[in-house]
Amino acid sequence: MTKTLKEIKDMIKSYMYVEDDKLIELILAIVLSRHQKHSKLWCIIIGNSGSGKTELLKLIINDENGKILKTITTTSIVTGK
Repeated sequence: MTKTLKEIKDMIKSYMYVEDDKLIELILAIVLSRHQKHSKLWCIIIGNSGSGKTELLKLIINDENGKILKTITTTSIVTGK
C-alpha cells in the first residue's frame, strides 16, 4: 500500500518526537536515490545526543540498497563499504 509523505510523517511522529520533520524528508530522499541507477545521495547526519538520528535511520536499515556507516573513510565514500 502506497502512503503519502504526510501519512509517513504522521506515522513516525505517532511513536517518537521529531522536532524538525525535514530530517524525515531527507532520509526518505536518500532511500529513493538508492533505487536509482545514477547519482545516489550520501548524507552525514549530525545532531545532539538523543535527537533521534539513530532511531530515524533504523527505519531504513533493512533497505537492500542502503547502509549505515559508523566510520567514514575515503574508501567508504567511493565504494559505499
